[in-house]
Amino acid sequence: MNLKQIAPSLVAFCAVAVFATAPMIANAQSRDNSRHRTEQRNQWKDRAIAGGVIGAVGLLTHNNNLAVAGIGGGLYSAYRADQDGRSHDDNLQARAELYRHSSFQHQGHTYVRQTVWKGGKQYHKFNRQD
Repeated sequence: MNLKQIAPSLVAFCAVAVFATAPMIANAQSRDNSRHRTEQRNQWKDRAIAGGVIGAVGLLTHNNNLAVAGIGGGLYSAYRADQDGRSHDDNLQARAELYRHSSFQHQGHTYVRQTVWKGGKQYHKFNRQD
């Protein structure tokens, strides 16, 4: 067999195996929240590297499907790693916790989340319900 025929399949298999087992390994142990976020970010970085390698193998072997899938997956993983890195900000975490709920109570008043569309973009706001 020729190495050029085996290498793309082998790299793709290894990447799929890593992607499939990483969530199981991450969930197998209980961790504190900060450490877990850091590990999630590192996993996304690893996936970005794997996607880049798969994309490079696709380019070297002139396999367009493998190149597009690898580069696309690598870019998405790099984006998620960046987002997970920003999740360490306490203010962003507090804001995300607030918007997880459809309503909350503050000083005896109930505030209900509503969706607003402006300029083609979706926004959320809380209106006081008395």
